Amino acid sequence: MRIARGLCAFLGIFAVLVLLGWGSTAAHPTHGDSESSESLDRLPIHPQASEVAEAEKVLKEAVAFLMSAKIGLDLGVEVHLAGHGTLFAREPDRLMPTASAIKSFVALDLLLEHGDRLHEVPKIKRLLYPGSHPAFSGFTKLELESARRDLNGMSYGELAEVMMGQTEHTNATYNIACNVLLYVSGGLEAVQNRVRAAHPLFSQIQIDHYMYLWRNDGDNLASPHALVGLYRMLSEGSVPGLSSDQVQLFRRWLRHEGDGGEGTRIGKRGTLFPSPMARIQAGYIERNDQDLIYAIMGQMQDMPGVDPSDAFVMLLAVVDTLTAICEELP
Repeated sequence: MRIARGLCAFLGIFAVLVLLGWGSTAAHPTHGDSESSESLDRLPIHPQASEVAEAEKVLKEAVAFLMSAKIGLDLGVEVHLAGHGTLFAREPDRLMPTASAIKSFVALDLLLEHGDRLHEVPKIKRLLYPGSHPAFSGFTKLELESARRDLNGMSYGELAEVMMGQTEHTNATYNIACNVLLYVSGGLEAVQNRVRAAHPLFSQIQIDHYMYLWRNDGDNLASPHALVGLYRMLSEGSVPGLSSDQVQLFRRWLRHEGDGGEGTRIGKRGTLFPSPMARIQAGYIERNDQDLIYAIMGQMQDMPGVDPSDAFVMLLAVVDTLTAICEELP
């Protein structure tokens, strides 16, 4: 079957990359929590399967092979098929760096806290200056100046669209928008506490970093199980504390492919480099009554003698290839 042939191709490419030292000509990644890195290609496979049992087997074998390679990769995975249950899980309760994937929970809090006044405009102009607040200390004077021009006068809802990558803005502005919403919603601890209180599943999140303030000091955290839990709720159309209209708006903020029908992809990715070095793919695919929900979270540890850029490219390939397998399951 195509999924088996695809898996063989993936394992072969992976083995060659490892033997070659992960490639001296690897593209150098963008530093920081960036959407620009999302364009890096997955390994070229597009598997299909005819039975759930084969899908479970493929996921299990692929992950087992990857973790046997001893490349310093920490991997947390949960894959859920509506109407069937969990297809595969590996350390689903482990808290791992989220990068921009945490913005799904920031958006949830925005709807919980400001959902009835998303049209209102928060007062932020005085915030976006050097030294105005620690939330903006990770950005340059020019980046803050650009953000002031772009974001001043935007409503809560418009800021959410920027934060979720639904509009054309610089990477800095995209992350500043998130920090603005965290700030106007009461700060990191207040947002974290409201999200945790919304559902027991969300106890497995930690929001204690503003965007761009993670360098060598950890990052916001979540478990694969918490991410899958949120996306299962969105898939089923019922999120605690949200109306049906708010759920539909939440989906639109998260939609990155499709028009809302069969095959539509809902979710939020995340990428961090160089420390921590992380890649996250989480979301769901609309497939009639059998939506496929997944969270694949990878973190690469420091490896003596290995160029960080090469390790990072391998991290992207591993996480994105596993995502490709998930996206083509039956």
